[in-house]
Amino acid sequence: MSKKKDEIDYNLLCDQAEIQIQNLERRLLGTTRENAELQQQIAIAEKNLRQNRSKIDNEKADRFDILNDMHRQFKTMQDELLKDISERERNIEVIKQQNQKEKDLLLLEREEKDKIIIEKDQEVQNLKRRLDQLSREFSAILRETLAQIADKIENKTDEAP
Repeated sequence: MSKKKDEIDYNLLCDQAEIQIQNLERRLLGTTRENAELQQQIAIAEKNLRQNRSKIDNEKADRFDILNDMHRQFKTMQDELLKDISERERNIEVIKQQNQKEKDLLLLEREEKDKIIIEKDQEVQNLKRRLDQLSREFSAILRETLAQIADKIENKTDEAP
């Protein structure tokens, strides 16, 4: 009996081992399937990662191009504005010089006008003095003439009786 018992134990152990093997095979198959699914997910994730990295690289390149373009535009605008400022400063300087010339000319004209006014005032004063002198001379001539006429009238009235 011992042999039979050993045989039963052996068969039982074989059955248990076979069940365990089947269980392990099922677990292995499940794990293999999970690994395959995980590998597919990893492959998809890696593909997405590569795509995202490519998008990021493209966006970086686009941003770099945009920044370069903006920098170029800024420099161009800055150069244009500096040129415009320089031109306006030159124009302002020219206008200031013209303004100063006009002020100098105006001052000169005022001085000439004031000089002419003084000369004319002096001429008027001289003419007034000359007129006064002529008036006195004329007055003297008139008095002398009147005196002569009066003398002649007196002489004729004295001779006439």
